[in-house]
Amino acid sequence: MTRSFRTLILLTVPFLVLGVSGQSFGEDELPSGGATRQPSPQATVATAGDGWENGAVRIGGEITLEDAVKLALTYNRNLKIAVQERGVAEGLITQAWGEALPVVSLNANYIRLDEVPSFEIADRHITIGSLNNYSAGVTVDQPVFRGGAVRAGLRAAELYEALTDEQIRGAVQEVVYLTVAAYYRAQLGRQEHEVAQSYVNQSRTQLADVQSKKKYGVASEFNVLRAEVDVANSETEMIRLANNHDQAAAALLRTMGVSQESNVTLVDDPEYHPLTIDEQQAVELALADRPDVLGAELGVGLQEQAVAVAKSRYWPELDAFFTYRNARPDPHVATLDEWGDAWSGGLMLRWTIFDRGRTGRLVVERALLEQQRIGLSEVRQMARFDVRSAHLNLINADRAVKSQGRNLERATEGQRLANVSFREGTIDQVSLLDATTALAEAGLLYYRSIFAHAMSRLELRRATGLLAPTAPPDAGSVEPAQLDVQDLLEAGPEQTGSALVSEPPPNPPPAAKE
Repeated sequence: MTRSFRTLILLTVPFLVLGVSGQSFGEDELPSGGATRQPSPQATVATAGDGWENGAVRIGGEITLEDAVKLALTYNRNLKIAVQERGVAEGLITQAWGEALPVVSLNANYIRLDEVPSFEIADRHITIGSLNNYSAGVTVDQPVFRGGAVRAGLRAAELYEALTDEQIRGAVQEVVYLTVAAYYRAQLGRQEHEVAQSYVNQSRTQLADVQSKKKYGVASEFNVLRAEVDVANSETEMIRLANNHDQAAAALLRTMGVSQESNVTLVDDPEYHPLTIDEQQAVELALADRPDVLGAELGVGLQEQAVAVAKSRYWPELDAFFTYRNARPDPHVATLDEWGDAWSGGLMLRWTIFDRGRTGRLVVERALLEQQRIGLSEVRQMARFDVRSAHLNLINADRAVKSQGRNLERATEGQRLANVSFREGTIDQVSLLDATTALAEAGLLYYRSIFAHAMSRLELRRATGLLAPTAPPDAGSVEPAQLDVQDLLEAGPEQTGSALVSEPPPNPPPAAKE
């Protein structure tokens, strides 16, 4: 991973606000001097405002799935916390260089004596020093040899910086995944509520028909009671599904990091896109690009440097030093009360012959290294399992969508025939209610199968690491705000090595829209 790409990732998150500055950060008014951006093809996006409440921005209007992801990458607090780890990594690099570079110290002092030492020689009074003593100097200490500890420290700091980049990539991937999942879940809740509302309307219509027939003696009191019970049950179910939708919408706002007072309309529904996958290539892609796999590999390298530092304590330490001093009285002639200078330099060697603590430290670091290697193996196995599990879920979800699509068509035709037969008097009310219930259940199962398939695709992209940003070919020339969110959500064969190949979506059953 190049340094320019690491810089791109870290700068992208705070600057993504540029990509959504034309969206709805307020409900009623524009900021002073604000400009309106053109709406996206999918939806009309509200203009920016100053709707900050309790530390969170309030948004309003229609937002697409891509808009939601951009908002999450801009305002999600967990991602902001992860980005701050970059500062820790930079500090550790500076600290590591401090162990290799010289240490320069300045010092100065003043001493006032109560009495100057003196003595008499041949009736002559001679003083040593002065009542007032001044000195100033500079000391330079340069590590020369540390048994490889300095080199290991620098290498460890670089590895930690790279590890931090992978952790940020992982945090970005997790935010994208959670946002898309919450968006789809909210849309599924809306679709389920619409199906329930349609069922309630049909139940009320059938109740009105039964009540009308009862007036003419065609229907009994039992038929009326049966229809009333069906209306009550359908209304209860509609209330439950409405609550599920509200809960999912609130969870989406929380994931995006915006105010719960926001009033948004989601415009992108989960869609069925058949997907062909080469599982072996997908596994190779996951092992090569998943942030947790790369992070585990960096963790092993980091611990190897810790072992090298522990081993360095068995070697001698060699330091060079230089001291310059300017003092009064003269540092060379104590009896001369004038300014004078002096310098000294040399080498200092320290070699610890016996230290039981360093032996214990080396044992600890080697054990931690073995743990890291085992953990790396486990992470790689987990990556293989995730890809395999997501692939199996995708296969089952694809079968479920096709099955439920056919079932919805049958239920729709069954409802039509039941209505005709009921009007002609060839079937009873219970049969009509059964047909209506079957159609509602088929609609719910169809939308849920679409949602499950969309989530399986999303899980597969996360399992292969495709939801995390990767280095573009010209990372050094790409502006941070140009992070292609759509590329994170869907990638073609040219971007994935043909591991995931999207197929044209089929036409949905006509009854699904009805």
